[in-house]
Amino acid sequence: MLLSLFFVSGLALAQGRSVTIDGETFRDPMQPPWAVTDIRITESAAASGPRLSELSLSFVRAGGLSPVAVINDTQVTVGDEIEGAPVVEIRPGEVVLLIDGEEQVLTRFLRPVRTPVEN
Repeated sequence: MLLSLFFVSGLALAQGRSVTIDGETFRDPMQPPWAVTDIRITESAAASGPRLSELSLSFVRAGGLSPVAVINDTQVTVGDEIEGAPVVEIRPGEVVLLIDGEEQVLTRFLRPVRTPVEN
């Protein structure tokens, strides 16, 4: 978990931004304070839900009492909405969203990390 947290914050920090996760703000220590922007973004809901290809999952913490994910640089938890799509479930490496009445799974990886071995 700690490694993935640093990975996500590293992505945001490389762009001169800060990211807030569970109330703790991570910012690039090499940037002057006035150069760092906060990544909290307010999205307006579209008439129809977003397409899965428009969403980017960059961080998932599925364990614990309150699972957290970062989608399109916005921190979400179960019950939140991202671009009009409610977050139904947060699992290790993926988030289930309700888009246009259907549950769709947004994953961090384009292909499975582990594949079965063929005999």
